[in-house]
Amino acid sequence: MKDELTKNNDCIMLSDFNLCCTLVFLGFPVLTTYKDKYDPERISFVFHKTNELTESMQKFWNGLLAVEPKRYWSITREMKARVKSSN
Repeated sequence: MKDELTKNNDCIMLSDFNLCCTLVFLGFPVLTTYKDKYDPERISFVFHKTNELTESMQKFWNGLLAVEPKRYWSITREMKARVKSSN
């Protein structure tokens, strides 16, 4: 399944937790999660790859995004719960 999602280049796997939380905050849904077979503490989040997602990622890395703190904190809690439930 992992290879099927990423082989056609229509999905992207990301492991930076803060980036993933920011993307969810911006409305990009997580399709699924994967645990790294070599490092079980590392989780990757899979998103549908779009131009908007790529632009949002660039804005994140360039420090051009702002988020509402309470909603962002809520999303981080939800994402952590999702990681724990996938264990």
